[in-house]
Amino acid sequence: MRDVILALCNALRESGLAVTEKFPPRYAPRLREAIVAVSLRQLQGESCGFADYLGLTDDGKERYGKRIKAEFLCRIAAPDGAAASLAADSVCAALVGGINGVLVREMTVGQAQFDDRADCFTLDITAAVTASLYAEQTGDDPAFLDFKLECEPK
Repeated sequence: MRDVILALCNALRESGLAVTEKFPPRYAPRLREAIVAVSLRQLQGESCGFADYLGLTDDGKERYGKRIKAEFLCRIAAPDGAAASLAADSVCAALVGGINGVLVREMTVGQAQFDDRADCFTLDITAAVTASLYAEQTGDDPAFLDFKLECEPK
């Protein structure tokens, strides 16, 4: 799942957002711009037939793996509500535009509100995604060398 989190973080960074996987405690007093923390909320993997066989690639290689469904939380922390809302617009645009290897099926955007504990404004966006995690055979060697992440067809 680390691959999916990294794919989401990279896509958000490419759209100009500051991204982290965990906020340091009492981050807000140093907060000058919005920052987005990406975390996994839920993960479900399912088998895809006998021995997790996914089928053949276009070039005839066998593919094995799992289909995964996950829900991610993108928590925005910002010095004010306007900055949180602008960052939310950027997050949504990045998710709707598609992320390499990940298909965003659903998004839910919350409201910007002041969080006394964090001492800043926060806004939560949840994203439900699907993808395939698979191993691909390389060359004539029957060994599977690496796992890759791939977007599920719409």
